[in-house]
Amino acid sequence: MQGVRPRGPVRILAAMHQLPMSIARRSLVWLVLLGALAAPAGAAAPAAPPERTAAPGVTVGGVLVGGLTSAQVTEVVREQVAKPLGRRLVVAVGARRFSILPRDEGVTIKLDLLVARAMRAAAGQDVAVVPTQRAGAAPRLVERIRQEVFRSPVNSRVAISIRRVRATPARNGRALDRPGALRFAIAAALRSWTAPRFLRGHTRSVRPRIGPRLLRAITGPIVTVSRSERRARLFNHLRLIRSYRVAVGQPAWPTPTGMFHVRSKVVNPAWSVPNSSWAGSQAGQTIPGGASGNPLVARWIGITGSVGFHGTDNPWSIGSAASHGCIRMYPGDVIRLYAWVHIGTPVLVR
Repeated sequence: MQGVRPRGPVRILAAMHQLPMSIARRSLVWLVLLGALAAPAGAAAPAAPPERTAAPGVTVGGVLVGGLTSAQVTEVVREQVAKPLGRRLVVAVGARRFSILPRDEGVTIKLDLLVARAMRAAAGQDVAVVPTQRAGAAPRLVERIRQEVFRSPVNSRVAISIRRVRATPARNGRALDRPGALRFAIAAALRSWTAPRFLRGHTRSVRPRIGPRLLRAITGPIVTVSRSERRARLFNHLRLIRSYRVAVGQPAWPTPTGMFHVRSKVVNPAWSVPNSSWAGSQAGQTIPGGASGNPLVARWIGITGSVGFHGTDNPWSIGSAASHGCIRMYPGDVIRLYAWVHIGTPVLVR
């Protein structure tokens, strides 16, 4: 084929036969490099091995991840398990709302571990999700709810006025109903990413120990004294038993007012005469009970150290302000009152 000039690599190789060996070797290296650069554009690099995926039908806590790569499994579990698990849990009790964030109570899942298990799981296997949780989370929330919804019951009590003694209304209290069941429901909800994040608790009524009927049955005698009316009243079981006309203290020695209690009871009491100008020659003496000149007739019902109920031998003074602070009564009346009252009986003087 004389007259045809070689082209391309053939021409280059032909020229290399005419060069020294060292130059030929260097040129061969350049030839290889130029050949690589001149390779056709469509030639592909060796293909990378396919990324590993979870086995078909694998689920994580019921969420399907089969056929997904590790990164895809991570994203699916984060969105469909971890995020719902971290939502705020609300407990409603009546109009009150109480809430708790799972992360504040240590409720978490180990995402990397779940993904690793999913990638190793056999086809159709479900990887269980077991969140961590502080043991005291539910009890603390239930205790806070219990304290805030609790309302103490109010017992009926005795209300005393001069003309009337009555029982005040009792009032029911309120307490959290079935706290153990609510504690269990909260603990279960905190560990679940599929359960509703809203729970409802309930309250129950707490009845008072003492209502008006029981109070009436257990309430004993009560005495009231009206200085303006010059009248004493005896109540028992919250009902008026008897009313007595009495004498009260003079303006210079008024009968003290307030709530008192019977402190002493004496039959035919002796009289320790006060060291006062009004006592005259008897000042400082002790007059035996029943003796002439003893103004304490028949009975003594003391409500302070020196003031009390007693009979009088001056019946004309009844209905007036005539005593030195004591409450004078007809002898028969004080004897009957004495039989009713006991140490500690309330006495209201107004």
